[in-house]
Amino acid sequence: MKQKVLLLIISVVCSWSFGLAQTGTTQAEKVDFTFGKITPEAFTLPADAIEKDAEAYILCDKGFSSFEGNSKGWFTLRFERKVRIKINHANGVSAADFQIPLYQSGSAVERLSGLKAMAFNIEAGKIVSTELTADQVFTDKYSNRLQYKKFSVPGAKAGSVVDVTYVIESDFLNSLQPWAFQGSYPCYWSEYEVAFPYFFNYVTLAQGYQEFYQRSSSEVRQHFNILVPSAQVVGGRSQMVREEANVQFTRWVMKNVPALREENFTTSLKNHIAKIEFQLKQYRFEGSQYQDVMGNWPAVVKAYTESGSFGADLYKNNGWLDDELETVVSKGASKLDNAKAIVNYLQQKYSCNAGGEFLTSNLKAVVKAKAGNVGDINLLLTAMLHHIGIKVHPVILSTRANGWSHEFYPLTDRFNYVIAKANIDGATYLLDATEPGLPFGNLPPQCYNGHAREIAGEGPALYIRADSANERKVTTLFMSNDDNGKWSGIVTGNLGVFESLRTRRSAKADGVATVAAQWKKRAPADCSMSDPKFEYLENAQKEVKVQYSITPELDADADLLYINPLMGEQYKENPFASATRRYPVEMPSTVDEMFVANIEVPAGYTVEEIPKSAKINLFEEDGFYEYIIHADANRIMLRSRLVIRKAEFPAEDYESLREFFSYVVKKQAESIVFRKKPKA
Repeated sequence: MKQKVLLLIISVVCSWSFGLAQTGTTQAEKVDFTFGKITPEAFTLPADAIEKDAEAYILCDKGFSSFEGNSKGWFTLRFERKVRIKINHANGVSAADFQIPLYQSGSAVERLSGLKAMAFNIEAGKIVSTELTADQVFTDKYSNRLQYKKFSVPGAKAGSVVDVTYVIESDFLNSLQPWAFQGSYPCYWSEYEVAFPYFFNYVTLAQGYQEFYQRSSSEVRQHFNILVPSAQVVGGRSQMVREEANVQFTRWVMKNVPALREENFTTSLKNHIAKIEFQLKQYRFEGSQYQDVMGNWPAVVKAYTESGSFGADLYKNNGWLDDELETVVSKGASKLDNAKAIVNYLQQKYSCNAGGEFLTSNLKAVVKAKAGNVGDINLLLTAMLHHIGIKVHPVILSTRANGWSHEFYPLTDRFNYVIAKANIDGATYLLDATEPGLPFGNLPPQCYNGHAREIAGEGPALYIRADSANERKVTTLFMSNDDNGKWSGIVTGNLGVFESLRTRRSAKADGVATVAAQWKKRAPADCSMSDPKFEYLENAQKEVKVQYSITPELDADADLLYINPLMGEQYKENPFASATRRYPVEMPSTVDEMFVANIEVPAGYTVEEIPKSAKINLFEEDGFYEYIIHADANRIMLRSRLVIRKAEFPAEDYESLREFFSYVVKKQAESIVFRKKPKA
């Protein structure tokens, strides 16, 4: 089956491109409401609404962004929102919980005003309202740059209709307010309109898998009054300036948008939610030259390289590193061996306490503390490798949970992680020194998220895809009868890179005994398992090996025994539980899982029945599952192997992928049947 192209819409719309035509079959249709004005009909969902049994329903969500002249000699962004929500069930009351982010940087701030919220309920046949009061709004300071205004609409309960409206005035022109058409609850009507003045050229980034129901644009002439402060005017007197410009009103509408819920094998819903975002590319006024704002990758590389919190000290002499590396590297060793020694040293001796791509202080402070965030440790790794003569540069990326970075525009706020790219003896290695159990040349699973950028030269793109990470696991089972006729087996598992890393993390955090106890839960209900023994927990260059004995509890009175030969190592349920999926499947790696069993027939029994050998392909070449089994009078030989050669599958392949795993689960549930020999 030929794979179809991922239906992710990424569009570029500039505010200077006027005359956008309307789309959709019902161009004149509109849905609106007046805040606080409600009729009994509002308590009933529209007849054509989808997912009517949802816990809550967004009836109408409308936003409008515009520009106003301000008293600082510039412009202010004004964002207005009003939303009406129907709460269908008690579990949907959380739809009435709001948190509104407000940013601040220096004198630039965002201000919340006009906040009103009400819940409406029908009591004794009448509509009763409950209004939000000022003392029910709380401020949560997340960082020096970000705070949240949080509130829960009072009176909201199952059956309620909730209205909320507010205004945000922002000094941050680089990023207009984004708009999400989709969320945790279905939405009947979601509409966003932006009034773009000719002064500003924004790139509009649209993503998701929902088509616009309506999209239209119109143009008008407007004037803007800007009060220039006295400090900016020759003569020291403030001055009112009137600027005129064409303004393009662009409107986007989606109707009957389904809820988007996280499912297995999802990097981040941020990548798949239907939304639009905006980034300021250029601005100009009549008679002036274009002023670039967004920049380009060479300019970004230059800024990162010169930044004291990133690259300014990476390639200096840094002679003070000699003392730190004296017992780590060897003059007689190869560059590769010394690089491995440095990575291992940082993994073992330094503690990573947070993510991030920037230094929290400076390299010397990191060495002194023997601790820091990802930026501290991996930029120190870069400096150390450079210091011993290895060609190395930082690479910035966005982790899977953080969402995708943008390939075409240098939107640096999309990145949240840094690694090192080293060229050693003609080979390229991507390195991370923050994980104690991570083998050299491998990255933590969260780093396999596609587009990344090397901070060198023109800022070339790298693609660190999950398809390049292969998780290979081999498990063997040897079952035999001892001299007393007791039937038991030895299971040996050679874990993959990621499972080895997870096991090491758990052993470090919770102790080996806890990990062993968790492992024992895999045993079938009719089997007893010894405490597993682990090897190579302290050796990151080898995959973890686990071994344990397993003993089926045989019913001596039963004529037939039903034994699953995979002994708990099978898929017990389909990882793709949902009947449908609207966004891609994103596995953390490719898969190669093999289980090999050599089973001696239990003493006193004969083989009555074995499962049939079978093989099924996943599409043409994307993978397969095979179950090969053979039995003679004394022994059964089994090989079960699951191979998935791709880590990502588009939504249209979901049904086939689900059916494939359904077959795997069903096949792996089959048992061998033994019959008790008749008494002599």
